[in-house]
Amino acid sequence: MSADNKGVPNKVVPFQQPTKGATILVVDDEDGVRRLLTHWITSLGYTAKSAGDAASALDVLNSTHVDVAVCDIRMPGHDGVWLIDQVRKEHPTTAVIIATGLPDMAPTVTLQSGVAGYLIKPFERQDLATVLSHALMPDSPWVRNLGRPALDLDTLPDI
Repeated sequence: MSADNKGVPNKVVPFQQPTKGATILVVDDEDGVRRLLTHWITSLGYTAKSAGDAASALDVLNSTHVDVAVCDIRMPGHDGVWLIDQVRKEHPTTAVIIATGLPDMAPTVTLQSGVAGYLIKPFERQDLATVLSHALMPDSPWVRNLGRPALDLDTLPDI
């Protein structure tokens, strides 16, 4: 604890990782990206699963509880937008975070389709940690709105 210039102690509250042990699914067709994100996710204390395409991601989702899916948009076969629609229909309690190299994709458009977060590649480990933290916090807009088709953009926390 430290004190401010008036002698009042300032309580230092360390960052607390929400939902330790949550399962995060990484969906990306690039093997190197999948391996890096999986490593970052496990280093943050989460359980990581991965899939190289949308169909494989649905197999994982159908066989394992997944709290958050971190999903690329451009993939061979079904794209990430298709996968997000399937997740919303079949696994409405799974939050989705978009991780894309498409900077022109407006976050407001993706958030209106029920996406809990948005990352533009390349991003840093801390960016991923922050978005996962927000998606998993019990009082996050995503958790409060589970099952709804879209989020109220005015209630989103700053990320």
